[in-house]
Amino acid sequence: MEPEPSAPSTVLAKSKIEKPKKADFRQRAHCNPLCDWGDCYPASPDHVDWSVHFPSFFDGSPDRLQLNTAENPIEYLGVVPDARNGKAGAHKVRFLDVGCGFGGLLMALSPKFPDKLMLGMEIREQVTNYVGKRIHAMRQGAEGSPSHHNVSVIRTNAMKFLPNYFRKGQLEKMFFCFPDPHFKRKNARRRIISYGLLSVYAYVMAPDGLLYHATDVKDLHEWMDTACEEHPLFRRVPLEELEGDACIEAVTSETEEAKRVKNLGRFGHDVYLSVFRRIAPLSDGDESVVETLTHKRLGAVIYPAMTVAAVLFAVLLATALRNTEEQTVQRARLTVQGNKLLQRAGTFHAVKQLNPETTFLEDFKSAFTWKRLAVFAFAIFLGLTVALFADRHLFAIGKSVSGVASAEVCQAVCSADPLALCDDAHFAFEKRYCTVDGKDCGVTAHETSTTEFVSCSFSVLPQAWKVDFVLISAVMGLYLIVEGMSAELILFGLSCIYGFLGIITGDEAWAGIASSSVIGLALLFPIASAIEETGVLDTAVGVMLGSPQSFHVAFMRMLVPVAALSAFLSNTAIVTMMIPIIVSWSRTLGVKPGKLLMPLSFAAQLGGSCTLIGSSHCLVARDSVDKTLYKMTFFDLSYSGTILCVISFGFMALALPCLSSSAAQAEPSEQTDDKQMAPENFYTVDFFVRPGGGYVGMDPELARLQLKRLPGVKYVQAPRVPLEDNARLSCLVADVGVLSLRQIRGLRIAHEAHLRALGMERERRHLYEACLSSGSRILDAPFDFDAMRQALGCCPISIRGKESVPQAGDILLVEADERYVGEALWEEEFSITKMVPNSSPQRTGGVHDRVRCISVCLGMAVLIFSVTLELVRLSTGAGIFVLLLVLSNAFSMQNVYKTIKGPVLLTIAGAGGLSLALQATGIAMFAAKQMTAMAMPFGTVGLRTAVYFLAASLSLFMNNSATVAIIGPMLATMARSTCGADDIECQQTSIKANGRVTSALARLVFAAGSCFMSPLGYQTNLMVMKDGGYTFGDFTKYGFLVQVLHMVVCVSVVSLFVDIFKL
Repeated sequence: MEPEPSAPSTVLAKSKIEKPKKADFRQRAHCNPLCDWGDCYPASPDHVDWSVHFPSFFDGSPDRLQLNTAENPIEYLGVVPDARNGKAGAHKVRFLDVGCGFGGLLMALSPKFPDKLMLGMEIREQVTNYVGKRIHAMRQGAEGSPSHHNVSVIRTNAMKFLPNYFRKGQLEKMFFCFPDPHFKRKNARRRIISYGLLSVYAYVMAPDGLLYHATDVKDLHEWMDTACEEHPLFRRVPLEELEGDACIEAVTSETEEAKRVKNLGRFGHDVYLSVFRRIAPLSDGDESVVETLTHKRLGAVIYPAMTVAAVLFAVLLATALRNTEEQTVQRARLTVQGNKLLQRAGTFHAVKQLNPETTFLEDFKSAFTWKRLAVFAFAIFLGLTVALFADRHLFAIGKSVSGVASAEVCQAVCSADPLALCDDAHFAFEKRYCTVDGKDCGVTAHETSTTEFVSCSFSVLPQAWKVDFVLISAVMGLYLIVEGMSAELILFGLSCIYGFLGIITGDEAWAGIASSSVIGLALLFPIASAIEETGVLDTAVGVMLGSPQSFHVAFMRMLVPVAALSAFLSNTAIVTMMIPIIVSWSRTLGVKPGKLLMPLSFAAQLGGSCTLIGSSHCLVARDSVDKTLYKMTFFDLSYSGTILCVISFGFMALALPCLSSSAAQAEPSEQTDDKQMAPENFYTVDFFVRPGGGYVGMDPELARLQLKRLPGVKYVQAPRVPLEDNARLSCLVADVGVLSLRQIRGLRIAHEAHLRALGMERERRHLYEACLSSGSRILDAPFDFDAMRQALGCCPISIRGKESVPQAGDILLVEADERYVGEALWEEEFSITKMVPNSSPQRTGGVHDRVRCISVCLGMAVLIFSVTLELVRLSTGAGIFVLLLVLSNAFSMQNVYKTIKGPVLLTIAGAGGLSLALQATGIAMFAAKQMTAMAMPFGTVGLRTAVYFLAASLSLFMNNSATVAIIGPMLATMARSTCGADDIECQQTSIKANGRVTSALARLVFAAGSCFMSPLGYQTNLMVMKDGGYTFGDFTKYGFLVQVLHMVVCVSVVSLFVDIFKL
C-alpha cells in the first residue's frame, strides 16, 4: 500500500526545524581577544544591514543565516539605506549580550521583551554557528509556533569593533554573563570589562542605560565592580531598586553557566551580580567639574596635609637634634680626652671613623636635611600651582588610533574616552590612497592606488594625579642628583616607580635597556678598550703631538689630535693618556699644567660630538626622536661639528688670559724630593731605552722630568749625554711606579725576556709583593729565573730597599701567574703575599700583539664603514666585532664584562623612563610649549638658543646622556610650534624636509656634549681638576666665556650647515 502523500512532507518539515545539538559545535572555552582579527567587519554602523538579522521587523524576507563565520559569512559591501542600518526608523538593536555563549540569555529574554531587538556577540566560531542555527530553528517553529524573531547573533570581537556596529547612545542594556576570568596577571588586559573598555561601552549606551555583569568568580567580580565604580560615567544601582526586573532572573538562572553553577549541588558557587547605570554626561558648563575634580581634591586636601606633615616633622626633628647635640659633643670630648692617640690625631673625625655605628636620630639627620625638606616643600608648591592655575589643555598629548576605517568611528573612539578632546582643534582624521610602494599618494582613489592609509588622532588629557606625582618626584630626583647622589640610582629608581604605578608601562620602563643604541653603546666599551690595549693610541698621539718648542704651538697641537681621536674612541681614555704628557710639556715650556689641561678636556668633549659613536649622548640622541622625522647617521654631525671645533679652538686660545689654576701649589724642588725619600721603602728597577722609540735622542734632564711625574716614580738616574738606544735608566719606584713606567712605549724593563717567558696569558699575570719566609729555597743566592718560573710561575723584578741577594724577611716584587699563587710550594717560599691592583702587563711588543693590533684596527675601520653606509646596524655590527675579538683571543670575556660601564647604561635607561613619564603626563609638552612661548618673541634665533640654553643648563649637573634623553622628545613639539596655526602641511608632513628636528637635535647634541662651566657635568673635567689645580670657580671663570661663544657659534653654524646647506 502506498504511503499518503503528506507523510514525506511532514517528515521533511520536521527535519528542517530540528534544533542543533551542542555536542556538534564544541569548541575550547578560551579565546585570545587581542589577537589579530582577519575576518570582515563593517567600517561604520552605516554599513550594517540589520534587515538580514531581523527580517520580520523590516522587509519580511525569508530568514537566512549570516553570522560572520566561515560557514555563514557576511559581506559589508557599502553604505546601507538609513531605513535598514538603524539610522532612521524605529527598529534598532537595544539589548546586547557580549559573549553570549550558547545563547541562553537571548532565548530567555526574547519572549519577555518581544518589541526589543536583541543581539548576541560571540568570538568563537562554532559557538556562533550553534546559536545562529538555534535561533533559525526557533523562527521556523521548532517548539511550536515561530518565535524569537527579535534576537540574532554575530561573530565578532566586541573589544575591538563595538563602535563599528552601534551608534552613539543606541543600547539600553548590555549583559556580560560569566566572562572568561583570565586568572593570570599578565592576561588581565584580556578581561572584557576594564576602565578603558567601559569608555567604549559608555559611548554606545544610552543615558540611564543599564550594564549587567555576573560571574561565579569572586576576584573577577571585584575587578569588574572596581572598574565600573571608578569610571565617571557609571553609577552602581542597588539591586533593591531593580526588584521585578525580568533581566535579573534571566541572568542568574537562564544562562548555561548559571544553570551549570546551580546544578553542582553542594559544590555549587554563588553567582555575583552587579548592575550599573550609564549616567547622563555633564553639560558644557559643568565640564570643569569632571576635568578638575582630582586637581581640586589634591589642592584642597592631600598637598596641604603633606606640607603640614613635612613642617611638623622638620620641627620635631630640629627639637630632637637640639636636645641631643650637647650630649653627643660631650661624649666625643670625653673620648678624645681619654685616648692619647686620638689627641695626637687632633680631629673629631677620628672618633667617627672608629665608631661607624650611628644612632637612629643621626640617620634621620643625614637623610632629612633642611635643604631636602626645602626642595620637597618647593616641589609640593610647584605641584599645587600647576594643579590649580595651569591651563589643562597645555598638558594635552597626542594619541593615534589604528584600525579605524571612517571618521565616524574615529569620532566614536574619541568620544568614548572621557579624557579626550574631540573638538576640531584637537581631532584629525585623514584617509589617503597610495600605490604599493607608498610613494604616489592622494586623497582620492584611482586605478593605481591599491593601498589605503588611515590616520585617526586626537588629544588626550593625562590623569591629574599622574601629572602632579611625576612633577614632584622629578624635581626631587633632579635635586638629589645635583646634591651628589648616584644618578643611575635616582633615574632608574624613578623609572621603576612610574612603571609600577602605571604612569608608563612595564615595557616602557625597560625600553632604555632594550634600545639598540644602548646595546650598541655597551658593546662599544670593550671595543674601545681592545683598541686602547693595542697601544695604537700612544703611537698615534706621539706622532701627532711631536715635541713643540712654544706654548701656542703646543696648545693647538694638543687640541687637534685629541678632538680627532675623541670622535671615534673613548675620550676618557684619551684624556687619561694625555694628562702625563701635557704635564711634561708644561714643565718644558715653563708654564703651569693648568694652562693646558682644561682646554684638553674641552677638546675631548667637542670631538666626542662629531660622530655617532664619539660619545654616549650621540647614540641616545638618535633614539630620542621619532625615526619617521629624522634618523641620525654616522657622520651627520661631522660637518657642523668639525667647523664648530675649529672655531671653538680659536675662542679657547683667545680666552686663555682668563684661565687660572687657583688651587695649584708650588711644586717641591728636586733637592727636597731627594732628601725626603727613604730608599728602603722603594724598589730599584732598571729600564732601557727601546731602539727607535720616542726617548732616543732626548735630553736626559727632560726625560727625568717626564718620568718623575708618573705615579709611584720617586727618582730617575739617567746618563749625562742625550739618550741613545738601550741607554740605562735606574729608577727608584713604588709598586705602582713599575706599572707607570711599563706603560711607556719607548722604554723596556730589565729582564723583559724572562717576563715574556711566563706565557701569553697576560691577563692572568699580576705584580705581587711577597715576603720571603725563613725556609725559602731562594735565600742567599742570586735569582735563578728559570727555576722560579718553572716551580713558582713567577719572575722576580726587584727587592725592596736593596739590590743584593735576597734574605729572609725581604720583600720581593715579582710578576706571577695567578694560578700559582696560594699553592703549597708558594706558601712554603713566601709567608705574606699582596697583589698590586690592575697590574697585568700590557699586551704589546710581540709578534702576536702586532697582528692583533692590525686586526683590531682593521675591524674598527670596517665597523665604521659598514655603519656609515647603513649596511649593518651599530648594535649588530658591534656585537659581531666583540664576538670575533673573544673567539680570536684578542679580548677575554672577563674583560668584556669588566669594561662595560653599568652605571652609564643604567643612567641612560633611567633617563629614558623619566622622559617617557614626562611625555605620558604632558609635562614635556607643557615645558616645550612654555619654552617656545618665551623664545618665540625673539624669532627663530630665540627658539634655537632656548634649546641650547636648556641642554647646557641641565648638563652642568647631570649626565649629558640623561639630558639628551629628557629633552630630545620635546624637539618635535618645539619644531611644530614654528609653523603657522593654519599650516597643517608644515605641522604634519614637512618637518623632516625643512630640517627643523634635524637642526634642533644637532644643537641639543652639541650643547649637552659641551659642559664647560662646571666640573660635574663631564667626567674629563673631573679628571684634569687635580693635576691642573682647578677649583669650581676656575671652570666658571674660563668656561663661562667659552660656553657663551660656543653657543653663538653653535646656533650659527648649525643654521648654516643643517638648515641651509642640508649637511
